[in-house]
Amino acid sequence: MKPLLKLIFGNGTRSVQTINLSANVVWFVLLTLPLFNVLSVDIPEKLYAQMYYPHMLTGLAVLFAIIGFSSEKDKRQLFKVAGLIFGSLTQAILASFYISAYPPFEPMLIVCSLLSTWFLGAVMYIAYVEGMDGKLRSD
Repeated sequence: MKPLLKLIFGNGTRSVQTINLSANVVWFVLLTLPLFNVLSVDIPEKLYAQMYYPHMLTGLAVLFAIIGFSSEKDKRQLFKVAGLIFGSLTQAILASFYISAYPPFEPMLIVCSLLSTWFLGAVMYIAYVEGMDGKLRSD
């Protein structure tokens, strides 16, 4: 498992964290705009009815990702993992809304599912390769 994770993520998860942060900021903005009647966003109808939870999860993912970038040592690992887990959960929930809106087929189903899997893989990389103390494991 460790060689596969090293092959996928290389020397770290900084790029995955950056994409997690940017994707969740975009989703947070897209979920906020219809609340203020600024712009109509084409998202599944069921998401409009239950927008509170994905909106809250994207906010938490953004918050933990920012704290993860700005903190140091052991706390950095903890907040990196928390931000990636919340980001993965958010993407999985959004993918489930796109599944429930089928038909028609939406490419966002594939995008959200792949991002969710990639973010969870980064959590596994942190747990198995980097360790929660930030020191690379030699075993």
